Amino acid sequence: MDTDRISIFSLRKQYSLSGSFCRHRILPVFLGTLGIAIGISVLLTLFFEQHPAYSQEILRAFSEKARSVMTDGGISWPKLLLNNIEASLVGVVLGFVPFLFLPALVLISNAAVIGAVLALYSLNGSNVAAVLAAGVLPHGIFEITAVVLSMSMGIYLCYTICSLITGTNRGNKKAVMKQTVTDITRTFLCIVIPLLVIAALIETYVTPIILDKVI
Repeated sequence: MDTDRISIFSLRKQYSLSGSFCRHRILPVFLGTLGIAIGISVLLTLFFEQHPAYSQEILRAFSEKARSVMTDGGISWPKLLLNNIEASLVGVVLGFVPFLFLPALVLISNAAVIGAVLALYSLNGSNVAAVLAAGVLPHGIFEITAVVLSMSMGIYLCYTICSLITGTNRGNKKAVMKQTVTDITRTFLCIVIPLLVIAALIETYVTPIILDKVI
């Protein structure tokens, strides 16, 4: 019983620390990143509606990658989950490259796929709002939150490294980096992965049913 209490207390502490890190360090970056992602998605949707050839190329590349998570019976949620974890992790790890803010490129590529898909539905005469509500929001609430959070942490990591290199941050470099990496790792494990698990389950078992009834 004592061991169980210690485990529950430790887990609560980890989530509390993750929440504090998100609120005080990541939230401004997250909100800015989310706003930019939405803006880019809208602009690319409008662009692809006028230039469908580009959207077809993007969707062709996306379809080839999507096959890796498909089975004869549809989507394999474990494969989808691993694919989303990998993409989110890449967005964080790219933050180790200073000055370039490479996680933003991952964000733009995801926005491009969303824009291409919405443009395709629009050109086919489908109700884009219905597509968003039925095909994106059920799992997207969790998946987009996880992905944008990962990109935000990657951007924050890059900014921290840049501030240490340029001397803007005058703290102990080793201590600052250790704390930053610890906070990001904890948040990825406690928040990002659970969100992606929920998103993968919904996208596999719920979204297709809703989409078939609406579209």
